[in-house]
Amino acid sequence: FRYMGLAVFPKILLTTPHITSIDLSNNCLKKLPNLRDLVNLKVLTLQCNLLDDRTIFRLPKDLDAIDLDNNKLTKFPNFSGCGALRFITISRNQIESIPSDLSLPNLNRLNILDNPVTQNRSHLTRVINSGDLSAHAMFTLDENDHIYRQKPVRKRTDLYQH
Repeated sequence: FRYMGLAVFPKILLTTPHITSIDLSNNCLKKLPNLRDLVNLKVLTLQCNLLDDRTIFRLPKDLDAIDLDNNKLTKFPNFSGCGALRFITISRNQIESIPSDLSLPNLNRLNILDNPVTQNRSHLTRVINSGDLSAHAMFTLDENDHIYRQKPVRKRTDLYQH
C-alpha cells in the first residue's frame, strides 16, 4: 500500500487481524482508524503522509515499532497504552519538545532528527532519563538527535585472581 496516493486507511487491513506489519508510507493519510484490534501488528510505517496533531493514535498494545517520519506533527503523539513500543521514528516533523511523561518502559530508540526541538541537550537528556522511560536503563542523545538506550557497562572481572 506504499506510494498509492491513499487518503483513507484501507479497510481491508482492519479485517486482517493476523497482519504483523503495515506499510502505508508515501500516501496522503490525514487520520487513522482505531487499530487496537490488530493485536498481532508489530510494525506500523506511516512515513511521508499528512498526519498532524489532530491524529488520534489508537494503537495495539503490543506494537513494537512505529515510523512517523516526514508528517505534519508539531506535538509528540500520545502513545499511552503502547508499553511494548521499542522503536519510534518521528524525524522530519515540526516537534518542539519531548514530553517528560512518555511512559514507554521498553523504548530502545527514539529518532527525532530534523525537528525544531527547543529543549537544550542537557534538558532533553534529563527528560528521557526520568520517570518510567528510564526504569531499566539510561538513554543517550547522539549527535544526530537519535536517542538510544545505553548498553549496560559490565565490569571486567578476571577469572584467575591471585
